[in-house]
Amino acid sequence: MRRYSREVQTSWECFEGPQPWPDVGGRKGLGQGADVVLGLAEKCELRPGHCLVFDNFFTGLPLMSALSEKGLGGTGTARDNRIGKPEGLMSVEKMKKMPRGTTSATFYEDVAVVRWQDNRPVTVVSNINGVTPTGKCSRWSRQERRKVTLDLPAAIQAYNHTMGGVDLHDQFSASYRIRVRSKKWWWPLFSCLVRSCAVNAWLMYRKLGNDISQLQFVRQCTQELLVRYGTERRAPGPAVLLVTGAAGDGIRRDGLGHWPRAGPTAKARCKVCGCRTKFICGQGRRIRGGRGGSCPPWQNRGGAKVSFCPPP
Repeated sequence: MRRYSREVQTSWECFEGPQPWPDVGGRKGLGQGADVVLGLAEKCELRPGHCLVFDNFFTGLPLMSALSEKGLGGTGTARDNRIGKPEGLMSVEKMKKMPRGTTSATFYEDVAVVRWQDNRPVTVVSNINGVTPTGKCSRWSRQERRKVTLDLPAAIQAYNHTMGGVDLHDQFSASYRIRVRSKKWWWPLFSCLVRSCAVNAWLMYRKLGNDISQLQFVRQCTQELLVRYGTERRAPGPAVLLVTGAAGDGIRRDGLGHWPRAGPTAKARCKVCGCRTKFICGQGRRIRGGRGGSCPPWQNRGGAKVSFCPPP
């Protein structure tokens, strides 16, 4: 089970079978789905006023009542066997015979149960949204052979606006999944966590105004991690260039030990111009500068009178 803010994953728990959540604010026995929601809400220390959205695996009337007592909002699709037969709510069999856009609603204490006819009946339970204010949605009508405008209840509209975060995050994670296999039981959990962290970082990086694809972001992160934490080759063989051209921005701008220093040999060649040099970057990872050079970000910095290789 995972909790998301939009498509960003903020917390997660492993499914351990149908057992109640241990010590969830004194509430137990509400069902596996309800216990998971309440447990994650308590784990994330949500303050009153936060709104949660979940699918029909978790939704139930007892869960909504428990969220209301905590001052939390909740909206989610519901299965018919989770809500019983509330008085005043049109049955699913009767709703199927109604025209598209038909709405039926009732209240259970402070919880609204809204049923709306789309291609099939959709039931949404919420303690913060009801029928009004209604919105508009567009659907294709086979009979009229054109798009028609339908009234959309507020609860349905709120759910549609926030749904899809879990599926979207899983889609991003599956795009470049870690292919390394291991017989350790914890490896699938670890690799899944690493991929989720990478997806979260990429989404936050894009929100800062950086238009970059996930593939480019993953490549940059991988190269910078290998340059920063990778081990040196111990056996002879052809050298493998992890980064072609300039170092990544994460390495170039970290401000940690990039001053030029003398290397172990004077026969190494610059990665940019190909000239022989004895100078290397202070981090000791990449040769730079044909006539006494350093990493590209230090070129002429502070008026330094050192001849550096031009950046690629």
